[in-house]
Amino acid sequence: MGQRSRALIFLAGERVSPSRVAPLLPGSLCIAVDAGMEALSQMQVVPDVLLGDFDSLPKQELATAIGIVPELCTYSCEKDQTDSELAVAYALEHGASEVVLVGGWGGRPDHALANVLLLARLQEMGAAGFLLNEESRMFLVGASLHLQGNPGQIFSLLPLSPCRGVSVEGGYYPLRQACLRPGETRGISNRFLGSEVTVRKEKGLLVAILLDREEERGES
Repeated sequence: MGQRSRALIFLAGERVSPSRVAPLLPGSLCIAVDAGMEALSQMQVVPDVLLGDFDSLPKQELATAIGIVPELCTYSCEKDQTDSELAVAYALEHGASEVVLVGGWGGRPDHALANVLLLARLQEMGAAGFLLNEESRMFLVGASLHLQGNPGQIFSLLPLSPCRGVSVEGGYYPLRQACLRPGETRGISNRFLGSEVTVRKEKGLLVAILLDREEERGES
């Protein structure tokens, strides 16, 4: 299996429409994590790797997958890492510089938050990545992040630690060298003025969430 710069990791949190995933599939290393295999089966896509402890994938589906998936990585249910973390490690070990976690937000809230924090692991390893869900994409902001969107589209910034030197260009609510602290909602529900927003940050863990669905663009 040759090295590919992008890895798609299909998780079991929630279903994501094939139309959102299809543009990313060509040329990507495709990894199914446990019951994430079911989403790929429905799309009639065979992953390069099936990985996990297989506590959530039905036995019949597992048996079918074993016969067609080129590589199977099996782990014990009693381990120190989630299947998602193991899949990220596999992707990085096989040369991926960008990792997309598909369907990692729904289901258990502890796993969902752990998947968001896996973005920090990617950043530490010098890789990029994001969580792709049905309604949104979630990114961890490095020194800078360029987001593409449409005028009026909502994006939000959530600090996971005290963040310093946060600047936003191209947003309806600009920021200049701001400090954002966990628990503050100053970064929620900003909007694109044009087609691109640039977020810069000097220090801290900062998540950017881009809402992709029109019906999700209201405020609460």
